[in-house]
Amino acid sequence: MDEIDDSKRLSEEERLPFRILSARGIPVLADYGLEHAGAGPAGETIAVPAQVLVAEDGRVVWKHVARRIPDRAAPEETLQALQRLDAASSR
Repeated sequence: MDEIDDSKRLSEEERLPFRILSARGIPVLADYGLEHAGAGPAGETIAVPAQVLVAEDGRVVWKHVARRIPDRAAPEETLQALQRLDAASSR
């Protein structure tokens, strides 16, 4: 099972009102500034771990970029960002 299938399954199981994009190896990483040049084991460019909320119109409305591999936004921080996005879209 690949990441796209995992993301779709999670969205369906949890009845999430948004889609999840897992972008490992996808050129869109450069568009979001999430490439770490030369940081892979063989000196290749790898993705910087990040959480990004993208509005339906394609705007990045919130982003947490890891400073170290295990760095992730707290769940509360992500939920607050989602709530702000939801409130803004309902205006």
